[in-house]
This record gives sequence, C-alpha cells and structure tokens, in this order.
Amino acid sequence: MSNMKRLASAEGMIFWTFACVVISYFLTISYHTQVFRSLIADNPSLNTLAYQAPVMSDIQSVAALVSGILLTAGLAFQRESTIFIRKILKFIPFVLFLIPGISSFAYFRCRYGIGGACTVDAGFEAIYFGSLLFLSLIIGQILIRSVIPDKILRLALIPLIVVVLGSIFSMVFSLYFGSTALQLTDLAAENLFVLGNFSKLPGEWRIWVQTGIALQILFTLLSVVGLFLAVMAIFVKPRDLIQKKKR
Repeated sequence: MSNMKRLASAEGMIFWTFACVVISYFLTISYHTQVFRSLIADNPSLNTLAYQAPVMSDIQSVAALVSGILLTAGLAFQRESTIFIRKILKFIPFVLFLIPGISSFAYFRCRYGIGGACTVDAGFEAIYFGSLLFLSLIIGQILIRSVIPDKILRLALIPLIVVVLGSIFSMVFSLYFGSTALQLTDLAAENLFVLGNFSKLPGEWRIWVQTGIALQILFTLLSVVGLFLAVMAIFVKPRDLIQKKKR
C-alpha cells in the first residue's frame, strides 16, 4: 500500500472514531451531566472542564468540517476522470459536506451572538451535528476507494489533529466526571434524580456511566492510533518498514 493510501485510510479512521466519540458521549455521559449538575458545580475543577466542554466540542466539529470539505473538494475538482457520470458522482460527497457547512453559519451565529443575540434553533443544531457525524462515519470508505491529491491529504491532516485533541478532552472530562459521579451513594444519586425531575434511563445508571467511560477511552485511543498512522504514512516510507522487518 502506498504512503498516500495509508494516509487516506488513517484519516478515515480519525473521522469515524470522532463520530463514535461524540455519539457515545451523548448516548451515555451527556444526560447524566444534566442529572448531576449540582455535583459538577460543587467541584471547581470539574466545573471548569464542564464549562469548556461545549466550546471544545464546537472547535472539534469545525475542524472535522474543514477537513471533510478539503478532502471532498480535492476529490470533486480533480481532473483525472473524463467520464461525465463519474465527475458528477465525485461531487456528491462535497455537496453533502456543504449541508453542515451552511447550517453551521446559522448555528454559530446564534450560539456566540455574532451579529446580534438570538436563540439557537434546534433544527439547525440537529442538521449541523447530525449530518456532520453521519458523513464522518462514511468518509472513511470514500477516502479508501478514491484518489485524492497528496497535498490535500497532508493539508487535511492539520485540522484532524484538532479533532483528535478534542476527543482526548472529551475522554478526560468523561473520566473525571464518571469517577466523581460513581462515588455517590445510591441514596444521594436517587435524590438528584428526584429533585431534578429526571427519569432514569433503562437499567442501572452506573452501568451507563461506566459504559460511556469505556467507549470514550476505546474510541479516543483508536483516534490517537489513527493520527499516529497518518504521521507514519507521511514521514516513514514503505521501504523503511520492510528493511526494519528484515532486521
């Protein structure tokens, strides 16, 4: 496998692990941070991380969006294919990535009060994150099956480094929050559910938190492995690896 194919495969790995990190967080950890928000507020360090988490999530999503647009644009605008249908098909991933790109303007304008205060529309938020996560899950296959210019692949790796750092932040926060929440007694946890008028998810809440922590660690480590493989693909030639194996 050529270096650029290995780089494309590694970048695809970063994309789908990013989607898995975000999805697993929202399915397991996010709900319980709302239930135990008083616990977070009483812990200064945890409260600081919780305050920074949404901002880091936004930065991470923008980095994934920029990288995705770069890669799909590199695929769409290359001139190798002369068949009209293939040219059209190559534009589809790029057009799909423009959906979260366009919706992000409305989402961030309201979220950070750019151009005046307004309320974040749940529809734009759902379209932005939903389409971005969906495309992140499938872009790995697009990268493996397509030929993208080397310069674009290298350039797209820069924002993907931010994506990996965002996953690491999410893992650290989940570990800190989870380890703190799991120290609660059953009675104390039950009181927080009742006082906040929260309904429990099916099963034991501790299992949900523990599962979330485990998934965050798993997918974040895979994301770091993807970044390592991408760097190796750039700086280490296949011949060097073969020579090391022979030794």
